[in-house]
Amino acid sequence: MQAEVLPLYQLYNQGNTAYVIPSYQRPFSWPEQKAIDLLNAVLEDVTQRGQLTVLGTILICPVPTSPSHPFGSSTPSSNAPQTIYEVVDGQQRMTVFALIGHALKNRLSQLKNEGLEYNPTHDFENMYRTARGLRSKEVPCLIRASDSFDTGYKSELATLIESFIHAQTEAPSSKGNRLYDMKCSIEDWVVRYLDHSNFQDFSEYLLTKCNYIHVVADDQNTAFAMFEPLNSTSEPLTSFEVYRSNVTRDLNPTPNFEKVESLLDYSHAQRDDVTNKSNTLIHSVAQAFDGQRPKKTFNRLKVYLDDKVENNFVDIIESAAEFYDKLWYCAPGNTTSDSTRQETTELLRFLKASSHDAPIPLLIRYYIEKPEWIPAVVKIITAFFALWRVAFETGSLPAVYRGLLNSNSTDCINIKSGAIKTPAELAGYFRNALQNKLGKLQPGEIYKEVWLRYQTNLSYNKQKTICRVFVLHEISLTNRKNLVPNDPWTKLDDMEHIASLNSALGSDVLNMIGNLTILPPSINRSLQNAQWSDKREIFFLLSKVRATPGAEYADGRPMPPQIKEYIESNTESALSYLEPLTTNKNWGTREIEKRSTEILSKVWDSLWTQWLNPS
Repeated sequence: MQAEVLPLYQLYNQGNTAYVIPSYQRPFSWPEQKAIDLLNAVLEDVTQRGQLTVLGTILICPVPTSPSHPFGSSTPSSNAPQTIYEVVDGQQRMTVFALIGHALKNRLSQLKNEGLEYNPTHDFENMYRTARGLRSKEVPCLIRASDSFDTGYKSELATLIESFIHAQTEAPSSKGNRLYDMKCSIEDWVVRYLDHSNFQDFSEYLLTKCNYIHVVADDQNTAFAMFEPLNSTSEPLTSFEVYRSNVTRDLNPTPNFEKVESLLDYSHAQRDDVTNKSNTLIHSVAQAFDGQRPKKTFNRLKVYLDDKVENNFVDIIESAAEFYDKLWYCAPGNTTSDSTRQETTELLRFLKASSHDAPIPLLIRYYIEKPEWIPAVVKIITAFFALWRVAFETGSLPAVYRGLLNSNSTDCINIKSGAIKTPAELAGYFRNALQNKLGKLQPGEIYKEVWLRYQTNLSYNKQKTICRVFVLHEISLTNRKNLVPNDPWTKLDDMEHIASLNSALGSDVLNMIGNLTILPPSINRSLQNAQWSDKREIFFLLSKVRATPGAEYADGRPMPPQIKEYIESNTESALSYLEPLTTNKNWGTREIEKRSTEILSKVWDSLWTQWLNPS
């Protein structure tokens, strides 16, 4: 057996060598984001002048090619490389490396046409092609077991790489295919983030400073013996699993990590889900504990955890896992009779549906020391985020949260500092952040007026969850069980555009919050493209459902059957919030803009005055 740490280029520095992915390996399954995360990590290390990036392990074993070659003929004219390795562990990485190599080659050609003077010290083509000899035909250096270098390629992987090498070969290009989508994502990333200023540094760093663990087993049996002990799922360990093994060895009594086990759910979850949740957990704990933000990679998280083998830190990880399991990842069907707990759960779902996970370390901080304050803290964060998002992008939002956890900040309340803010103090911090972002007031001006000027930024086609939470907040639904589903943030078929989307009004007006309300999904679907005159009658009828026994328009036409079914049900309630809309004989730009201002004015008065100013 041979094991060593090598720079990436050495995986490909020999011609006449190829790697085969055996039939027992699963198909390519990496999500696109995993490759993008790898590229981002390398680029960040280049920018910060890092010294080393470890790309993982490649475990291979030799494939006998004599007396007969399993992937070609044994004749001198064969295209089959003479040295073949079976990839026991690392096929996902090697596939991505091949796609990166091709994307870099194409980008270099573009940049040279634009004046870049750079000749790589190692050819990008070597990451996806090889040759039997200097005069032999170039062939893919990575194939699957179904392929032959002489009789043709059957696998999508080898066919794709063959198209990289020989332009006359047609590339498989079915959109939605994971391998093809990965290729496109990598190409898009390379074009977007690599230019004249950083292409050379990135390329040289990738090939010469990015190392991998190169393990060559003597034979397949030895390779399997090495691979299986990694863990029960035959997948590389996460940083948490290494940490747990250290804790088990060094601490007494031995922690059982019951809450982490519940969160990760090894028995039922996919391995990628386990890895993602594990890395996310430790990344969030690090921020909550001392404000550090290690990358979500094995090496960075492991380094962070290595000096924290202590019972106190185990307790922190357990509490954070409980927060994720019971609150952040709470399933939509989990309801409770506790109205405060239910409101907290729904607001967390709103933040999650908005992809706003930046405040999680802060929430973990409160969950550990002051869990009784969590409902108030969640309302404060929700109000701050919603008010901010109407006016501004989210790019600078994480810095606001980090100001509360950074050990160098005067507002620091991370676990290590021992300090914590009351809900009132926390609300004041966020009010100040929003005021600073809104800017200096003119004489006689108030922040509400400044904020309302941004109302045209709030568009349903761009900010669905923000519009929804404002509509729910403004109409103050009293009978939610009949109208709002258990998960109101992913099923949005009850959002009604009052003026139909096919009307003559422009898209900007149609998607303003003043043109939105909520209807039961079946009724909403039945009203698509209806004129305002008809909708107006229906809205009035629904607002008086208990007092009106029929479902007809004033001219005798029958209303959609869903209306009749709703009003004749003994369980449905009047939708009284619709009645004010019916006072408008017309419904156009003026009415929509007026209602937008009214809704946002009410929302500001509630979120700013009450939620962001707790007593």
